[in-house]
Amino acid sequence: MGQNFNTRILVIDDDENVRFNFREILQPDNSDDQYRNQLEEVGTILFDTVSTTTSEAHRKRSSATFNFELDEAVNGKQGYLKVEQSIKDHRPYAAIFVDMRMPEWDGLETVKHLREIDTEAEIIFVTAYSDHSIEEIVTTVGTNVSYHCKPFSAAEIEQIATKSVYEWNKTRNLEELIRNISQLRIQHWEMDS
Repeated sequence: MGQNFNTRILVIDDDENVRFNFREILQPDNSDDQYRNQLEEVGTILFDTVSTTTSEAHRKRSSATFNFELDEAVNGKQGYLKVEQSIKDHRPYAAIFVDMRMPEWDGLETVKHLREIDTEAEIIFVTAYSDHSIEEIVTTVGTNVSYHCKPFSAAEIEQIATKSVYEWNKTRNLEELIRNISQLRIQHWEMDS
């Protein structure tokens, strides 16, 4: 359709370590692969061992399905401002990962505010606590939300991000297709008239 594939993701979490983990998972830095490979070769020579699988795991992890465009916010209010700006710039986020327990606005309150300006983003609550049931969350903030518990693995987050981005794009493309078909029907009707 007319849109580019949107891979924009926002992570709203007050914990720097969590945001760092998301960066490592969704935007792995391949610049140090050569250095890592050299260290591995030296270790193999020095210790007369077969190369470790950690580098293989890193290579597998760094071959993410998409080149995600990742932004971060340290609290709900900052996340709200980033989403608001993304809407103004016509560059919305496809998926937003939100921590449930944060100072000031907690995750649920943050998403309530986000839904006032963006009803389309896929929302993923990521938390170590089950403060709210998924039914309560859906009732409060609407659909296209999911819930994932910490701690999480890299593969889980990559899979959730990939699925969320696909869902967002599939829905937007379907909406555009429906608009185009409606427009064609109107044009056809006008030509018949």
